[in-house]
Amino acid sequence: MNWYGQLLSSLKHLKNKLWFVFVGNFIFGITYYFVANESLKLATLNTSVSPVWPPTGLAIAMLFIFGRKFLPGIFLGAWLVNFLTPASHIIAVLIGVGNMLEALAGYYLLIRIRRYKTQLAHLTMPVSIGASSVLATLVSATIGVGSLFLFGNLNSDLVLNAWLTWWIGDTVGALLVVPLVVSIHDGDFQELVRAMKESPQKFSGIIAGSVFAIGVISFLLSDLHSLKYLMLILPMLLVFALSKNRFFIYLFGTAIPVIALYYTINGLGPFNLSSFNQNLLNLEIFIVGIFVTVFILADISSYVFQKRILTVLIGGWLFWATIFYNLQMSHQQTDAKNMAVVTKDMELRISERLNEYIDVLTGGRSLFLASDSVDPTEWNEYVSSRNLEEHTPGLNGIGVIFRVPKAKLNEHYKFYGRFFETDFVYKAVSANHGAHLLPSEADSLVVTYIEPLEKNKSVLGLDVGSEKIRRETAMEAMRTGQVQISPAIYLMYDKQDRMGYLLFLPVYKKGAKTATVEDRVANFSHWIYAPFFADNFLNTIFRRFNEQLVFELYSKPDFTVSSIVYSNSHEKINPAGVLLTSQINLAGRSFYVHWAQGTAYEGSHDLLSTWIGLIGAITVLLIALFIINIHTTGEKAHLLAAQLHNEFLKSQLIVKEQEAKIAESAKMASLGEMASSIAHEINNPLTIIYGKARQIQSYMESKNPQAMHERAQQDALKIITTVDRISRIIKGLRKISRDASSDSMATVSAKDLVEETLSFCQQRFQQFYIEFRVYMNYTGDVYCRQTELSQVILNLLNNSFDAVSNLEEKWVELSVDNVDNTMVITITDSGRGISKDVQNKIFQPFFTTKEVGKGTGLGLSISKGIVEAHFGRFYLEERSVNTKFVIEIPLNMAKISNAA
Repeated sequence: MNWYGQLLSSLKHLKNKLWFVFVGNFIFGITYYFVANESLKLATLNTSVSPVWPPTGLAIAMLFIFGRKFLPGIFLGAWLVNFLTPASHIIAVLIGVGNMLEALAGYYLLIRIRRYKTQLAHLTMPVSIGASSVLATLVSATIGVGSLFLFGNLNSDLVLNAWLTWWIGDTVGALLVVPLVVSIHDGDFQELVRAMKESPQKFSGIIAGSVFAIGVISFLLSDLHSLKYLMLILPMLLVFALSKNRFFIYLFGTAIPVIALYYTINGLGPFNLSSFNQNLLNLEIFIVGIFVTVFILADISSYVFQKRILTVLIGGWLFWATIFYNLQMSHQQTDAKNMAVVTKDMELRISERLNEYIDVLTGGRSLFLASDSVDPTEWNEYVSSRNLEEHTPGLNGIGVIFRVPKAKLNEHYKFYGRFFETDFVYKAVSANHGAHLLPSEADSLVVTYIEPLEKNKSVLGLDVGSEKIRRETAMEAMRTGQVQISPAIYLMYDKQDRMGYLLFLPVYKKGAKTATVEDRVANFSHWIYAPFFADNFLNTIFRRFNEQLVFELYSKPDFTVSSIVYSNSHEKINPAGVLLTSQINLAGRSFYVHWAQGTAYEGSHDLLSTWIGLIGAITVLLIALFIINIHTTGEKAHLLAAQLHNEFLKSQLIVKEQEAKIAESAKMASLGEMASSIAHEINNPLTIIYGKARQIQSYMESKNPQAMHERAQQDALKIITTVDRISRIIKGLRKISRDASSDSMATVSAKDLVEETLSFCQQRFQQFYIEFRVYMNYTGDVYCRQTELSQVILNLLNNSFDAVSNLEEKWVELSVDNVDNTMVITITDSGRGISKDVQNKIFQPFFTTKEVGKGTGLGLSISKGIVEAHFGRFYLEERSVNTKFVIEIPLNMAKISNAA
């Protein structure tokens, strides 16, 4: 008995005690609660819907071990964990009932299906565990999601996804626990311990190989690029099968889903191409495929390494791995094309939005060119007319910057200060965030107008020329005559310390020449400028794709963290997804962009490709199972054939014994039919002996002994001859009456064969006045069993006797000839042949035309068998006018017998 059996035996007397049931349910309920509580931390669609639910496996395993008495503990744990969620109390009760019924259904399916082990053979464990894990979980998923929907805790558009998540999550939870518990229950763990003790070196190698395989699989599952290589995991499972122990295979097989879950939950591995819930659904399908493969491999491990099976498994998996790889590559190429279209559209949108900003600046320049002067009030009216928040979202304001010599600064501030209620004073750019301040310059670039003033009053009067980047951008705009955008800078007085940009549009004196740099510098008037924050500018564009696309803007082509300007997402770019790079030229400056798939990106990667991988893996296993079933069926057929053959041989031996007994009976019956004739054949010689003996006695009393001496000698010779005749009759009778089935073939003369048979039956024909003719045309040797052929001849003579005894013309003829090296014995009688109906039946056993009690119907059947055993022929000559049977025995029988 294994340790598990000993434990159950020791607990058996406690199982029906009330205190044990109560304490056990309480402890298990609390255990269920803690495991369930940790599982709910993975919930995404709803606080009660987790994509992985190990408590299902614990519940089914507990009922499998201890029975239905632990159903209350399951309800307690399930109710308690849902009671503490935001769901209503009635939902908590319904979910508790659903989880309890799920465990009960799983328990019944597991127990019932295992009873059909003989019919299911290798599929017993996969089918029983699969059914309890897949079918029973439909109960909990339906009740749980139904209650959430009916009581308003789940939107209708999420019902299907929530149900699928719940169902697959419970299925995976069952598969993680139930197989190991059932395997231990069946003694596989104890068998593994015993095998490890018997072959420690072998299992050391298997364990080392399995650990190495787990390491390679862990690497694949941690690599974001490895989705297209996932099917390569399947051949590695064969390493576990080397143990030929279910518990060992289950243990290492279960490690794979655990590792995959860990990586996926932590944002690693290939199952991170979509939303978290979608990733888990893909992962769960992968896990189901792993478990199905592990279950079947565990049950066929003794056949796996046969050449045919191994070829099918590895070849099939590699075939599907190729299909899966090409499918994933196709997905990736499709996503890349779709991404390219989207990114081109987004680049166009960015350019259009910046052009909208530039249009506002150009309008301001037109205002100045159309008027002799524009004061702050008129500027305010212009900016208000543009309705910036509606038409140019993200633009922080529009202002006017004048280039003022240092000597005229006070005059400039004094003149324009009268238009503002707030202080219009000189301000320099602060040194925060690494701003490169310039030493005292000959002039200042003063922000003189800025609207909307309310949110930009802090920069009114700011000397943007006091900082290198701002001055250089403004001067570049003045020299080129084109709008220029500054590098990313931290804008002044922003409490959020965000990165921003300044747009500078140069304005020249009305009607002045601007053909050359010198002309533009000489005739320069001022700048129209606009500050904007990068996030405000880009967020309004990316709002529609905010979770679908990850957009990273860089100021340099090195794409380093130090050069990043903006990112629309905090999530890390998944290198396993599509990653595109592009360059955008905006207002004379180049920007570099990373485009990547976001968590909500609707790519071509969907559940279909994962299902195809699962179907491929299972298809290969089913083919292997089919071949194994053919093999095992063949083995069973061979065993059955051998058994039937042995039984056939036994029955054949019995039949032969019975046939021998029947033949012996038939022979005795034939002899019995001739008993009176044999008695007469012996009685006549005895009479002669008696008479001659009395004569000799009288000779002894004679007075002339000399005269009687010669006569006594003659009578004595007659007695000797008569005794010899009786001896031949008895010898022939003994020979034909004994069991000759075990006699070996021997060479005898045809003459002796016939004469010994006739010695005790010829008198019978004379007694009943039947003419008996014998023609010995061949008296040479023949290779045969003499006794058996004598039986055939005797049987035919008896049949002829019976056939002609009541006829007016009574005769029987026996002839022996040599025809083409074949001894031909024919026995013909005066009968007028046999009818066609009877001819078809005469050689059938137990068929007879004689009166009841006169024949067994076995004579001709046995005779035919004897002749054919001599490689001869025995038949009725149908063309003869009289009844004529023919026996043909090849005279080269010795050669034929030796060859056979």
